[in-house]
Amino acid sequence: LNIYNSANVLIARNDNWQTPVTINASFPGASAADITAATTAVGLTPGRPREDPAVLRRRLRLEHDRHRTVLVGFGGMGLAVEPTLFEAWPEHHFLAADPGLDCGASNLTRIPGDLRPLEVMPLCGRILTKPGYSTFCEALSLGVGVQLVQRQGFAEAPVLEADLQRHGWHRLLTRAQLEGGDWQLDQPLLPPTAEPLASGGEQAAAVHVQTLARTLARTLATQP
Repeated sequence: LNIYNSANVLIARNDNWQTPVTINASFPGASAADITAATTAVGLTPGRPREDPAVLRRRLRLEHDRHRTVLVGFGGMGLAVEPTLFEAWPEHHFLAADPGLDCGASNLTRIPGDLRPLEVMPLCGRILTKPGYSTFCEALSLGVGVQLVQRQGFAEAPVLEADLQRHGWHRLLTRAQLEGGDWQLDQPLLPPTAEPLASGGEQAAAVHVQTLARTLARTLATQP
C-alpha cells in the first residue's frame, strides 16, 4: 500500500500491515499489532428504523405476537426455501426480506419493496439470517435474537459468529439444518457469554473520524 499526497509525493508505505515502513516522519509506519492497539471501541453502529411499528403491524396484517414473528433474509447466499419448511412452523409468522424467499407459504409475508428489512425488525423476536455486520448491529441494538445459519467460505464469518455468541442472544444452525427444516424456533435463544455492546456507536465513530480528519489536515498543512 502506497499513499501519495496531492503533489504525487510518496508519504507512507506498508507491506500489508506487516513490517512498518516509515517514509515520512509525520506518518510513522504501523504494523497490524500497532493498529489494533490504537483501536477505539465505539460499540454498535446500527441503522435506525424510521417507521412506526404499530402502523406497520396494521399494514402487514400481523396477528402473531413479536416472539412468534421471524424476519428471514439471506442476501448474497442465493438461498431458496421450500414453502413446506415455513409451514412446518404454523405457530410462527415469517417476514421475507429476499425475493427468492417469496415462495407462497401460508404463514409468510413478503416485505413490501418500499420498506427496509430494518423497519420491520422491531416487530420480530428473532431474525433467521446469515453472518452480516450490519444485520448483527441492528438486531442487537433492537433486542432481536439472531438465529444464525453458518456460512462457509466467508472470511468474516468466524469473527462475526464468535462476537455474536459473546454479545447477543443467539442460536446457530448449519446449512443442512436450514434445508432440512430443523430451525429450532421452539428452542430458547442462548444467552451471550459477555456483556452487551453499547449502542450509539455510529455517533461516537463519526466524532472520532472528524477528529482524525482535523488532525491529519493540520499535519498535511505543515508539509512542504
